[in-house]
Amino acid sequence: MARIYPVTMPKLGLEMSEGMVAGWHVPVGGLVEVGQELVDIETDKITNVLDIPVSGVLRRILVEAGQTVAVGALIGIVADPEVPEAEIDRFVAAFRPVDASFEPKGEKKASAAPAAGGQKPSPAPLETAAAGNSEGTRTLSADQRQDDTTHAPHAPQTEPAPLVSPIAVKFAEAIGLSLEGLVGTGRKGRISLADAQKAAIERGLWQKPSRPQRETTDAPAAPPAHPPRRLPFPPMRKAIARSVVLAKTTIPHFYTEIDVRLDALLALQASLDEASERKISLNACLLKAAALAARHVPDINLHVEGEAALAYEQVDLGFAVAVKGGILTPVVRAADRISLTELAAEIARLIDAARARRLTAEEVTGATFTVSNMGMFGVRNFAAIIVPPQAAILSLGTSRREAREGQNGTVGFGSILTATLSADHRVIDGASAAEYLNVFRTLVEKPLSLLL
Repeated sequence: MARIYPVTMPKLGLEMSEGMVAGWHVPVGGLVEVGQELVDIETDKITNVLDIPVSGVLRRILVEAGQTVAVGALIGIVADPEVPEAEIDRFVAAFRPVDASFEPKGEKKASAAPAAGGQKPSPAPLETAAAGNSEGTRTLSADQRQDDTTHAPHAPQTEPAPLVSPIAVKFAEAIGLSLEGLVGTGRKGRISLADAQKAAIERGLWQKPSRPQRETTDAPAAPPAHPPRRLPFPPMRKAIARSVVLAKTTIPHFYTEIDVRLDALLALQASLDEASERKISLNACLLKAAALAARHVPDINLHVEGEAALAYEQVDLGFAVAVKGGILTPVVRAADRISLTELAAEIARLIDAARARRLTAEEVTGATFTVSNMGMFGVRNFAAIIVPPQAAILSLGTSRREAREGQNGTVGFGSILTATLSADHRVIDGASAAEYLNVFRTLVEKPLSLLL
């Protein structure tokens, strides 16, 4: 291996510009081998483990767990044991991050190319760049920086009249002050109001008025006894902030809701759960109904791209999972086509992976429709924010017992759930939103169709 190996913040996706060190697997001074897990890197959606491609000793940790740095930044140093500390210090001081942008690399900056017409190139930078970074900062010498006034026409050789600001002239006329012979402190000897006032005071023509004392009995505000702590956003929270601001400022949301009776679905889910080797949750049944309803009403299963809608044949269903520090939205591919048992198993796997922060990039991207279920938190109903570029999101509240009229005018209690659809009015109209909710209600209230 190279005697000194820099550990840098990797670029784990096309849109990644920064990452957070989630934790180091090796302490400073620990031995590392090729392929060993060295550090966890957290992006806005996933956590990746960075393997070390060399062997050596972890000599420095430059970015501690919880800190966020730009892609390419130096976060640690692996080196041979015999490398002196002073040499590592010099390496760290001279290190320059690799350019992680996607700009064409074949183009040189104007300062690095020879000047046309045989002219000499620009002076070299004062500081040389570190190895691996050939571009420096062009620095202008003193004789290259010229004041605009250098090119002004020469004034006559006669003694010019002093420059005086208009307000200084008015002040001098008001108190009878002669400005003749007065040297101003402004640019090119310009006489300012302050210069005129100073001369008036010295000649006894004017006295600066004293500033009146403001009468107040208010004591200076005491600092708060318990000042707040500043909590910078981690990558996940930054991504959530960007997404919701984009959604609420660019998507014309409108909301429709419907009440759904759960009694038949609860009975089916209980029997399936008892008969199946793998648990089938109520959440899995509701997600299956949401996916099938999106297939029946394809106007909902859309992406918005500029002034066009992208229609998808299969429903890749995203579902929100609360994790420490935010929300992740894993995706079940073809949720409308796989069986309820397969869907339940995939949901359970993705939830475990989300809570362990081991989801891959593919598992959190590409949803065509999303469901957010807050029923387990006792929320009656809510309206979720659409996830761009999707056109809609379904929000599910908790189950509650209510009295409802049954057949033949009888009244009885039933389990009721409120479902709310947030839709993008650019591509979805109220009729399509209502149709989707009614199909969803039918699937839930007659749940045997979920097994087909």
